[in-house]
Amino acid sequence: MKKALLITLIALMSCMLMTTALAADFTIPEEYVKHVSYDEIQPGIVVGGDDALKNTPTFASGTTEIKFWGWAVVAESDIAGFSYSVNGGEKKTDASFKAETEQGVVDAAAGVVGGEYVSRFRVTVPVSEGTQLVRVFADLENGDSEVFWIAEVTVGEPSEYVDGGSGTEPTDPEDPADPEDPTEPEDPADPETPPQTGDANAIFAVAAAGIVLTALIKKKVSA
Repeated sequence: MKKALLITLIALMSCMLMTTALAADFTIPEEYVKHVSYDEIQPGIVVGGDDALKNTPTFASGTTEIKFWGWAVVAESDIAGFSYSVNGGEKKTDASFKAETEQGVVDAAAGVVGGEYVSRFRVTVPVSEGTQLVRVFADLENGDSEVFWIAEVTVGEPSEYVDGGSGTEPTDPEDPADPEDPTEPEDPADPETPPQTGDANAIFAVAAAGIVLTALIKKKVSA
């Protein structure tokens, strides 16, 4: 009975850590970007303030390209352009991502946050079947860059992805089970590998499970 309980607790801890590593964090910094109008994810999604549509949009199978459309206001330096990354891979940009800023947008920005530097964006991102994490960046003329839109995009059926972080190669979402290029989850027993999202609830739960394991082992030894 005790052995079965120990196995169950260990499995639970592993699942919790895996979920933590794969969870998308939609929090964005606000050092430069002061306001974003999240208008549409084309084709077909009008965000309209709906966080589910903004953060976890779903598209029909066969969709190969989507566009993030809206406008952003930044401070301290004007926007030189926009870029994106997929699954933490290399940032990519194009001059066409910075669209013409209409006077209506300028007026709206002035009414919201002063509108010091405002720009319309239409960022085109190639996508594939399954789930991928897309980040959209405002690239400033002072050389800095800041993410302002994070979306877990699913095309057709969802699949697991691993966010590699800035500067790493993206994980191919088309064949997550490819035995020649497996996705290796972090070792939950590795003391040098910290949790990736800072999820306090998961950390507390793992700590509690460890306490229970320790108590059971001590009880068995003393019996």
